[in-house]
Amino acid sequence: MGKDELKKALADEAEERIRALWAVAETEIDGLRGQVALQREEQAAKAASQLDKAVAELRTACHQQALEEGRRAVLEAETDLAERMLGVARTLLPQMIAAKRSTWLKCLTEELPDHPWEEVRVSPADLDQAVELFPGAQVIPEEALAGGVIVTAGGGRLRVDNSLEKRLERRWPEILPMLFAEIRRKAAEDDNTPATTT
Repeated sequence: MGKDELKKALADEAEERIRALWAVAETEIDGLRGQVALQREEQAAKAASQLDKAVAELRTACHQQALEEGRRAVLEAETDLAERMLGVARTLLPQMIAAKRSTWLKCLTEELPDHPWEEVRVSPADLDQAVELFPGAQVIPEEALAGGVIVTAGGGRLRVDNSLEKRLERRWPEILPMLFAEIRRKAAEDDNTPATTT
């Protein structure tokens, strides 16, 4: 074999080896590209899963916060409404007993324990009758009283409040749920009433 043929054979062989190395390298590069693409997909899926989880947690937290704020708003509104209704009820007390005012005072006085009362507070409208019912006691007109009586003895150590205001206050926890039930019933009726067109 001549020198030129040997050179050509060596060059062909070197070229063949280079092509083989490139083929191996390209195969490895393709494999690495596939691994990188797979890793990217896995990371993207993991990121999407984490994002979905974070969104779900945020949605749950926002929903819970909205529920709590709604409950708080309802409680505040009901508390305000309860106070306003109690105020209205207090203003209605004189009207409730107006027709039988003397009978009310007599009945409320009879409920008191038998005792020599020193001081008696009544509505100014009941002053004359209270003087008759409690001879010997100091009878004081009390503008804030709608009806009933507040009595004291023993220098103020013994006190009984049998006023209409106190009786309303004692019964208010029983009355209030009934009032709210009635309000809710009326509201439900109003919601179900079809709108009329004029």
